[in-house]
Amino acid sequence: MVIYAETNYILELILKREEYSACEELLMLAEQKKVWLLLPSFSFAESYEALTRIHKARKAIHERLAIEVHELKRQATYKDEKPKSVMDEMCNILINSTLEESIALKDVISRVISISGVIDLTAETLQSAIDYENEYALSPQDAIVYASIIFHLNSVKPSSSCFLNRNSKDFNTPDIQKFLNSRSCKLFFSFKDGLGYIKNFFKD
Repeated sequence: MVIYAETNYILELILKREEYSACEELLMLAEQKKVWLLLPSFSFAESYEALTRIHKARKAIHERLAIEVHELKRQATYKDEKPKSVMDEMCNILINSTLEESIALKDVISRVISISGVIDLTAETLQSAIDYENEYALSPQDAIVYASIIFHLNSVKPSSSCFLNRNSKDFNTPDIQKFLNSRSCKLFFSFKDGLGYIKNFFKD
């Protein structure tokens, strides 16, 4: 079975969000050659951009908190407070999480690339993405991801496949569902639900 994933799959592994364990299990299935996991090459670049955006937001929060902590400690009411105040702890969390996630980003991407397949971004795919952006009102990023997956589906024509993502806002349309179904590709907006379907598929 072919499993298509996208940027949120990578971020789930890096940030260890609520469906992290399901993503890990999917990666293990791919490592054991039980499924063929594929991601658009664009999703790896988008992961870098998304994490950079998250870290910039945290840096702004950290800088603001540091200013507030400094100002509070100038006040007689708080100047004798222990250094490890709630705000100090929060500042440390913001700094440490950014460092840890930057390391995790490289580790996760290296691991995923070594196990999964990567769908190349071609001129043909980019042109299709422009068409899909207009046809389905997708964001440019989602259109590139969708075009990459459709290109692979049309080229390889797998007998069974799934597209797992967390982006129901854009991909959950009747037309997209219908087209994917015509290519024997199931659409899931939860990695956990997708994993459950895959396990049942192998039981049958």
